[in-house]
Amino acid sequence: KSTGENKYIRYVISNRDWSWDNKFAGAQALVASEFYNGKNDLGELKNDVEPFVCALMPGSSSQQIEPTPGGLLFTRDSSNLQYVTTAITVLFHYSKILTQAQVG
Repeated sequence: KSTGENKYIRYVISNRDWSWDNKFAGAQALVASEFYNGKNDLGELKNDVEPFVCALMPGSSSQQIEPTPGGLLFTRDSSNLQYVTTAITVLFHYSKILTQAQVG
C-alpha cells in the first residue's frame, strides 16, 4: 500500500499458508482492507481471510477451533499461546477493518 507496487500484493496472494510465525494471515487481512476501500480486484484476499476468521470465531457455523472452558482458543498441545496470540491479533485488526468499512 505504501509503495503502490503490485509485486507485494502478488507475493501475499501466492503465499497463503498460516502458522503462528507466518504473517500472511495478517497481511491478507490488511490487504483485504483495500478491497473494502474500493479495490475490487483484491476480493480474492478478502475471500482468503474470511474463512480463517470464521474458523476461529466461537458460535460461527464454520468454527473449527474449540475454546477451553475458560474461553481461550485451543489449537495445539504445545506452544498454544503463540498460535492464539497471532489468531487474536488478526481477529482484532480484521474487526477494526470491518467496522471502518461499515460491514456487518
